[in-house]
Amino acid sequence: MASLLYSLGAWCARHAKTVIGLWLVILVGVGALALNVGKGFSTQYDIPGSEYEKVIEYLDKKLPEDSGGTGTLAFKNTAGGSFSQEQQQQITDLLNELENQPAVREVTNPFTAQADLEKATADVAEAEEELQAPEEEIAEGRKQVTEGREELQKQREELQDSYDQLPEQLAEQLKSDPDFVSGIPAIDGARQQLAQAEAQLDASAKELDEAEEQLASGREELALGKRQLKLTEEVSFLSGDTARGAITFTKEPHNLEPAEREAVTEAIEAAKLTDIETYPGVEITQDVSEVVGASEGVGVIVAAIVLFVALGSVVAAGLPLITALIGSGIGLAGIFALTSTVQMTSTDPALALMLGLGLGIDYALLIVHRHRRQMMEGEHLIASIARANGTAGTSVFFAGVINIIGLSALTVTGIPFLSVMGLAAGGTIAVVVAATLMLVPAALKLIGHRVIPKSKLVEVARNEVYDKQDLAIDQANRGWGAFVTNHPWLMIGASVLILAIVAIPAFSLRLGLPMGNSEPRTSDGYKNYQLIAENYGTGFNGPLLSVVELQAGLDETEREEKTLDIAEDYAARADVLTAIPATESADGTVQLLQIIPAHAPDTEATENLVHDLRDGEAALGEKHDVTVVGYAGQTVANIDISDKVAGALPLYLTIVIALSLLLLTMIFRSIWAPVMASAGFLLSVGAAFGAVVAIYQWGWLGPLFGVHDPTAVLSFLPILLIGVLFGLSVDYQIFIVSGMREAWTHGLDSRTSVRLGYRQGGAVVTAAGIIMVSVFAGFIFSGVTMIRPIGFGLAFGVLVDAFLIRTTFIPAVMHLFGKHAWWLPRWMDKIMPDMDVEGAKLEAKLDAHRNGKLEGR
Repeated sequence: MASLLYSLGAWCARHAKTVIGLWLVILVGVGALALNVGKGFSTQYDIPGSEYEKVIEYLDKKLPEDSGGTGTLAFKNTAGGSFSQEQQQQITDLLNELENQPAVREVTNPFTAQADLEKATADVAEAEEELQAPEEEIAEGRKQVTEGREELQKQREELQDSYDQLPEQLAEQLKSDPDFVSGIPAIDGARQQLAQAEAQLDASAKELDEAEEQLASGREELALGKRQLKLTEEVSFLSGDTARGAITFTKEPHNLEPAEREAVTEAIEAAKLTDIETYPGVEITQDVSEVVGASEGVGVIVAAIVLFVALGSVVAAGLPLITALIGSGIGLAGIFALTSTVQMTSTDPALALMLGLGLGIDYALLIVHRHRRQMMEGEHLIASIARANGTAGTSVFFAGVINIIGLSALTVTGIPFLSVMGLAAGGTIAVVVAATLMLVPAALKLIGHRVIPKSKLVEVARNEVYDKQDLAIDQANRGWGAFVTNHPWLMIGASVLILAIVAIPAFSLRLGLPMGNSEPRTSDGYKNYQLIAENYGTGFNGPLLSVVELQAGLDETEREEKTLDIAEDYAARADVLTAIPATESADGTVQLLQIIPAHAPDTEATENLVHDLRDGEAALGEKHDVTVVGYAGQTVANIDISDKVAGALPLYLTIVIALSLLLLTMIFRSIWAPVMASAGFLLSVGAAFGAVVAIYQWGWLGPLFGVHDPTAVLSFLPILLIGVLFGLSVDYQIFIVSGMREAWTHGLDSRTSVRLGYRQGGAVVTAAGIIMVSVFAGFIFSGVTMIRPIGFGLAFGVLVDAFLIRTTFIPAVMHLFGKHAWWLPRWMDKIMPDMDVEGAKLEAKLDAHRNGKLEGR
């Protein structure tokens, strides 16, 4: 590989303008393609096959007409008090305008919805009052029928008494033949009167029975109404000077096209409202189009300053920046172009840009640093460029491959959006590595000797040797490397203690996805979240949806009763504010119930509620003879994603550690060096986790980092930190330890090898670490909320890994291990390929060739 890169460097240097022109054409071409075919990024983070996704698929089949997500709208009357009729009409007009948008299915008017609630209350009271009179009338009718039957019985008895007064012979004959006296007017008239009276009483009784049945039906309806009313006691759409409405879209909010979202937000902004502030929810306003902002630019400026200090020349400092921008620009444009066929989240371009810029600058710095040193030693321009590309470039190549492997390993998690994220970032790194290995040699040829600071040009012109081994060793015996090796136990203890203390908060790690309360305080999304939480209840910011399937054959009343039974069971829970029947399928067999948690959607209590509800699905179904299909809603989706990512974390960490041990063993041909490197990596990751939890979950130093409402840590941040820090830690390990190994193989003692290796690689790692921290830190105040903790976590992780692990812990450990640091079993030495990451064989070959030429002279 070193020889191949040597030849590539030489060719690119000789054809510098062609190479640079080719890369610029690629940049413009990919950029044009992205602008023409790119569809934009999504805010959707889902996991096919999760319980939430299964419920959504079920609803798409059973209730396709009700598919689509909801966005909230909050209104505040800045004049104070309730909304006037004029203000109500203005808001109604706005909602009607929104309902006409193609992406909107329907709207919820807060004034109409509140009126419906109040009407339901009034209807129940009126029905109860109306049922009171029929109850009294029926009771009076029953009393009259009873009295009539008693009077009828008396008349029968009187008629019987009149029979008893007849002569004995007639009485006996009447007993045997009741019709014997028929035709006698007096007797027939009495009998007819009795029959008529009995028929009238029977008719009255039947009417009373029918009235009682109607009354019972009315009572049943009233009972159902009262039950529904009780469940909506905690629900309101108006509160003081605020109102809350909603927009139901034809699709999930995260699937809205940018033009559709823009049409909705523009209609809201254009509405003419008097003394009314309108706050659309984050699901409506969330814009992921801004990947790069002013804060990210600050990071690049800091990186430029570091490059100037490290290289001592404006021209030399600008070269790594330009090559990194070209490489990461092509990668970013490629990602945007791929959105035409692959769904990508807003995190994908941000992560790719972070790594593309940071690594692009670091890798170019490594080659430029090597080339400059060789030039100052008297190497000819083209030869020096080719040698630097073959030696330092080999380190760049393997470092890039390791980063790509670490990110591509995200595919083993089985989580699609993480796989796409890893592959997108890995692809960008591949482009950046290619750009570095071709553009840097070409650019170095064009700037020529200007890569060397003016203060050193005189020495070069005099052919003075700038950095012979004796001088290098003398310098290595001074500075930080010497201090660390003179106090190894102190340095190891201090590093481990500091990182262990910082890592303590990691044991409280909770995962989640950002809600409206994570948005900037000045944003509409944040104000919407707070207004709803303060005036209506925090649970209304993240309602749950229960999907229940009833058995077929139930009539409307039976379905309603069963659904209310289930809703009341939900509402009876201490962690539930209320539960309300929402809608049903056309045949009534599928019922949707909205569950309002008692706590905010991002709290541990709500997370436990979702888990408890799922654990109780079978019991609830058995109790009510129904099938509980499952639970949906954005809160449920967030919890499912967090659980899935947390479950994949141990496997991914195991894979990364195994890769780290394997790759570093092959690179350094040692057992203990990779073990210590991996131990240091774990310390860095633990400290990064702890710092993220302390700031974003606990709220420590919150105002400094714009954290006003501490919440759960971004669900995929830990696994992302592991993947990225793995690659970077291996990079820095290669930059530091390869020089130590090179010195050791050249016969120097272990202490001198450690110091000399640190001197050669420490300056590069220090500069590279500062550059990566600056680039990552530029994303801490990104316009996309979920990017912020990623930027902080990566910046902090690189900070501790570069300055507490690679330049402190590792030199101290390597010094204590001495010659045993390079121990490798013979059988492994025989079967293991020689990676020659530093291009030592190439250097030896070139040195021998150059010495031969000199001797020939």
